[in-house]
Amino acid sequence: QDSTTASSRIKRVAKLRDEDIPMAQTEKLQKALKAAASAPRDAVSLVTISSQRKEGKNVRDLVQKKREMFLVQMALDVKKAEILKLDEKARRKEDALKRSQQMIDEDFTRFNNFLEANDDKAHKAMRIAEEKTRARQDKQKMIAYIKTKINHVQSDIAKQKEHGDEAIKYRAFLDRLTPQEFKTRMAEQKRARKANRRKAWIEARVAEQTAQMHQEIRDMEAEVTDGLEQLRRRLPKKKYEEEVEARREEVEKRSLAIRKRYPNVDQIASRYADESSGDEGEMYFQEPWQLMEIFTQLEEQNLFLIQNGQDIEQSLEEVEN
Repeated sequence: QDSTTASSRIKRVAKLRDEDIPMAQTEKLQKALKAAASAPRDAVSLVTISSQRKEGKNVRDLVQKKREMFLVQMALDVKKAEILKLDEKARRKEDALKRSQQMIDEDFTRFNNFLEANDDKAHKAMRIAEEKTRARQDKQKMIAYIKTKINHVQSDIAKQKEHGDEAIKYRAFLDRLTPQEFKTRMAEQKRARKANRRKAWIEARVAEQTAQMHQEIRDMEAEVTDGLEQLRRRLPKKKYEEEVEARREEVEKRSLAIRKRYPNVDQIASRYADESSGDEGEMYFQEPWQLMEIFTQLEEQNLFLIQNGQDIEQSLEEVEN
């Protein structure tokens, strides 16, 4: 870096213009340079004259030469100062350029990072959009499939309802044709089934309440009698027996209170809510010939009624005549 700086300084010194130095200093510098160029020759001549004539040099000429040398030295100092200023200025510009280049590099790196992050976000957003699009299409397909299934189920329900309405009409018709004795027997069986359901429900509730009550009593007895074995070893026999008796009375008292909290059979039975099992029992008509037999009986009854009506009409006509 020092060699580069020195060479650059030499180049900059070589390229200095006369305008960079004030006019008065330029003139002084030119005079000093001319004087410096002729100084060796004058010195040789002075030595020769001094050696030949053995005379001292003129004081005035010596002062003039020193003055010229001083001016030359001053011009060189001015040039050196200008060179140092230009070098400092160039160094500051180089530092500024380096900082600018560093800032540009950092901005470029940040920009590249931003572009990469933006690309990643864009790709991620595209993937999410594609996934959501596929999910929406799947949902739409599922919705269409479910709607089709619903339409089929509704169609089946409508058909079954029509069949059910027809079956209800036919059953009502057959119920009107069913003999009264069979209807009475079916009603008694239905009442028996209802009574059995009520009995089974009450028994189940009673068993449940009883088991819960007995468990609570056992837990209470264990709590009250806890520690009696240790007391038997520590207390005298009489005091131990008194303690046992006191705890037994407490157990009986608390057991009675627990039993009172649970409902009895009548209270449980009052909570029963009858619900129909949906079983209407078997139908009277199990075979086609049964229906034909009923139709035949009805037909015979109708014929009898018709014949009886005709006989009555004939009797009335005879009475009128």
